[in-house]
Amino acid sequence: GRTLNRRVEVEFWYDDPLQELPDEPELCPGDVGEEMVTKVYDPPWGSIPTLELANGQPIIPPGYAANLHRALTDVVDRTNARLRFIGYTKNERLDRRTASVYGDDIGLSAARARRTMDIVKQDPLLSSARSEHEGRGYVQSDDVVNAGFIQGEESFVRVQVVYDEPAPLDDYEGVDITPITRELRPKSPYELNVMRITVDGKPIDDPGRSAADVQRCTDVALDDARVQFRFDNLESRRRLSVAAHPAAVAVSHLGDGPVASLVRFRMYNNYSSFIERAEIRIFEQQQSLQAMPLEIIAVDDAGLAEWQPAAESPGGPVRELKYLLRAYDSKGNFDETDARPLWLYREPSAGEVVTPGLRQSADDAEAAAAVAAPPRELLAAYGESDLAHHQIPVDGGTVKVQGSGIPADHTVWVAGRQVPVDPQGNFAAEEILSAGAHTVEVAVLDDAGNGSLYLRDLEFKRTDLFYVGIAEVTLSENRASGPLDLLQGENAPQPYDSSMDGRLAFYVNGKV
Repeated sequence: GRTLNRRVEVEFWYDDPLQELPDEPELCPGDVGEEMVTKVYDPPWGSIPTLELANGQPIIPPGYAANLHRALTDVVDRTNARLRFIGYTKNERLDRRTASVYGDDIGLSAARARRTMDIVKQDPLLSSARSEHEGRGYVQSDDVVNAGFIQGEESFVRVQVVYDEPAPLDDYEGVDITPITRELRPKSPYELNVMRITVDGKPIDDPGRSAADVQRCTDVALDDARVQFRFDNLESRRRLSVAAHPAAVAVSHLGDGPVASLVRFRMYNNYSSFIERAEIRIFEQQQSLQAMPLEIIAVDDAGLAEWQPAAESPGGPVRELKYLLRAYDSKGNFDETDARPLWLYREPSAGEVVTPGLRQSADDAEAAAAVAAPPRELLAAYGESDLAHHQIPVDGGTVKVQGSGIPADHTVWVAGRQVPVDPQGNFAAEEILSAGAHTVEVAVLDDAGNGSLYLRDLEFKRTDLFYVGIAEVTLSENRASGPLDLLQGENAPQPYDSSMDGRLAFYVNGKV
């Protein structure tokens, strides 16, 4: 879709257990069953201290294993008494190597908890004890509901003695409650987030994402696919053109009156995000372009238009017309191309003899050649610019994409628009986008819609400067004696005892 038509929809839903009840009464409802919950044992003789980490290794104080064994002995009659090791990390960004090994902060804290569990259980008192481990990342809060998500400043491992016991069940007669469980998946630091939420240009939805890494991976994938992707913040040269097929329309006499062929138009532009609508305007050859056109044909969203000439005789062998393309923005400003010729010629009827040497012979030959042209003639305006008048304000930068080796029966899409591909599998496209952040889509798809999709993040700044310069300076010093002033003269360009010469060249391009 176009930029102005994009939107984001957010949906909220919930599960209502009452809607799942059967219409008929249930005579013999089945047993709901028993649900087990985990309880943390708090010893009355003292709490179990947390284990600090030094270079990722736990610091275990003396007598620590004996205290854990004592706590396990207190709950030996409980169900599934065991040790739980919970790892926490401090709130800091992981380096690239750590992220590639552990995935994220949760994976790192889980690995530290597992390492601590293996070291603690080496003690003979705990060798046969049941144990489990988990990682909770940098959120170090026992009561998230009341205390919130507390982000810790130190890494440590917390050891707990836990056991299971049946949870008290509320007997809701006639209501079948189904617990809803949601699986949590660790967030990858290299994952591409399609939807971005920013405030004053700063992302708030995924602050841990490395945009540079994602863009680099996308650039490497494009290079492997033989696709070159470039963007220039300081270039915004608009292009607007149109092509028609056929350029010469035959009017034949069949039945009751004249019948004209259908004329198709195709529009090309590289700043579609600034254009709201476009139209084809047809005039007489001698008519002013400021006058009321003979016909106005609307251009659809795909850039195509069709015109059926009026069923009337040209009035002569050839009737010369002209047409142009006019594009409007949302405020009524318009850009316009140069006028191009369009002919209506009378097709000779059966048995009619065309007198040699008349003017229509050359025109008919040119018209016949245009009619015989393939439909690919509509691509004649692609990449060209016949812009004559422009009023639409255009600012931003230009994205250029070109590639080769596209397989047969595949289509190429750039920024939501299909790009023509030549028989050798080559293509080229450019698009002007407004200032700000964008995600440009490049897709190579087959007939079934399968293929490769590349999303490239970029930003066009409102203020940008490019400058380069070179300076060359020559200094010299001379010493002389005698009446040199008489030989120097009064209008010497430089003093004789010293001279300085140089030049400065520079180039500046930018926008503020």
